[in-house]
Amino acid sequence: MGLITTESMRAPGPQSTTTRPVERILGVVEGRRPGKTVIAFGGLHGNEPAGLEAVRSVLAQLQRPGTDLAGKLVGVAGNLQAIAADQRFLARDLNRGWTAESCRRIVTPHADECPEDREQRELLELIRPLEAESRDPLVILDLHSTSGPAAPFSIIPDVARNRQLALSLPIPTLLGLEEILEGAMFGYLCSRGHMGVGVEGGQHSDPETAARLEAVVWLSMVATGNLPADRVPDLPGQRERLRRAASTLPPAVRIVHRHEIDDDDDFQMEPGFDNFTPVRRGQLLARDRHGPVRAALDGLVMLPRYQGQGNDGFFLGTKVTRRWLMLSATARRSRMERLLALWPGLHWDASDPNTLRYGGTEPPSAMLRTLRLLGYHGVRAKPPGLEFFRRPP
Repeated sequence: MGLITTESMRAPGPQSTTTRPVERILGVVEGRRPGKTVIAFGGLHGNEPAGLEAVRSVLAQLQRPGTDLAGKLVGVAGNLQAIAADQRFLARDLNRGWTAESCRRIVTPHADECPEDREQRELLELIRPLEAESRDPLVILDLHSTSGPAAPFSIIPDVARNRQLALSLPIPTLLGLEEILEGAMFGYLCSRGHMGVGVEGGQHSDPETAARLEAVVWLSMVATGNLPADRVPDLPGQRERLRRAASTLPPAVRIVHRHEIDDDDDFQMEPGFDNFTPVRRGQLLARDRHGPVRAALDGLVMLPRYQGQGNDGFFLGTKVTRRWLMLSATARRSRMERLLALWPGLHWDASDPNTLRYGGTEPPSAMLRTLRLLGYHGVRAKPPGLEFFRRPP
C-alpha cells in the first residue's frame, strides 16, 4: 500500500500562488484488500482550504505501515483556478450546474466556456474511470467550510444509503437541501447511484475546521468498512471532537425555505446569525435593494451568506427528531408510498416513479408531512398545480 501521485493521475490546471502547489489529485492510497472507492473532495469552492488540509493529512497518515486499508482513498482538489485566486469561484459556482444535460454539454470544449466549465470537465474525466472500475457505488466525501461561525453538520440527498453514513457521524444532518438546490455535484453523483455525505466543518478561518473535516474522513472510512476502527489514530478523540462541537444541536434539520438572491440585489445579512440560530416569522434577517428581508416562517437559519459570492442568501429549516428519522426509515422500507395515490388530487408522474403531481396549490399539512416522511422534499410549480419529487432510492 502506498501513496500514488503518478503523472498519469494528475490533471492539468494552474498552480496555487502559495508555497504549496495544488494538484488535481492530492493523492491516492490503495489497500491490499478489496473495498469501496472513497473520493474526498476539498476546495470545490476556492476560498475553503480546510478540506484540502484535512484530505492531505489523512492521506499522509495512511502511508504508515500496518494501516490495513481496504479499497482506496482518492483525494481530489476541486476548483484549481479559484483556489489559486483564493476566491469562491471565478465565473460560476462549481457546485452548481451538475445536471445530466450540462455534463453532456461540457464534455466537448467550446469557445465561450468559462473557467468552471473546464474545471467541471476535468473532474468528470477523473470520476468516470473510477465509476467504471468500481464494483460498488463510489463513496463521496464533499468537504466544505462556511463564511460565518458554524458548528459542523452534514448534508445529504435523502436516500437510505446516504442516511446510514451521515448518521454514523455525531453531527446534525441537513435534509432537503440537495433537493432544493438543483445541480449540486453531490446530487448529480447520487443520481448515478453513488453515496456519501457533504460536510460543512466550520468557519473558513477557524483552525479547528480542518481538524473536524479530518475526523469526518476517518469516521467515514470506518463506517464504510474500509478501515478497522483500531487503526484510526485516536478514534475516540476524533468522534469526541465532532460530538463536542455539535452537542447542543438537533440530530437533523429539514430545509424548507431558500432565499435566492440576484447579483445586483445588494444583499446584506444582518449581523449575528450563525447556523442553527432560531428565528421567528417576520424577524429581520437581511436587507437588499428592495428593503428589509424577513423570515418567512419560524425555524432555524442555515448557511447565512456573509461573503460576497453566490446566489443563496440563507435557508430556513425545521428540527427533525431521531424518532422521525426512525419512522421515516421504516415507512420507506414498507413501501408506504404506494398509498400516496389514494390522496385526492395526488397522482404519480407516468414518466418518473419518484415524482408526484398535485392538482392544487395549497396541499393539506398532513399530505406534506407524509411526503417529507417518504423523502419527497423537493417541490416546484407545475401549472395548474405542484410537483413533488425525491432522489431515486
